[in-house]
Amino acid sequence: MFTTKRLEKSLVTNADLHFNRTIGLPIEVVCLQRLHTLAFGRIQAYSEEYVQVNDQTFSRDQCLFFGQPVTTPSLKKA
Repeated sequence: MFTTKRLEKSLVTNADLHFNRTIGLPIEVVCLQRLHTLAFGRIQAYSEEYVQVNDQTFSRDQCLFFGQPVTTPSLKKA
């Protein structure tokens, strides 16, 4: 399930973060080292280095962000 989530729900680009912030969708912030959820909520601010959720700042290098990407890739079964 986590692999599917990483493939289909990862927010990687600024466009993905902007889309979720504009619509007001919540995102999940997950620690890369422990694979533990650190926060869940709406994006307050973001830049190339960080994303702010629930008055906490998270490094884009140290965390995974899950939400609704602008374009969801389709997985074709062979």
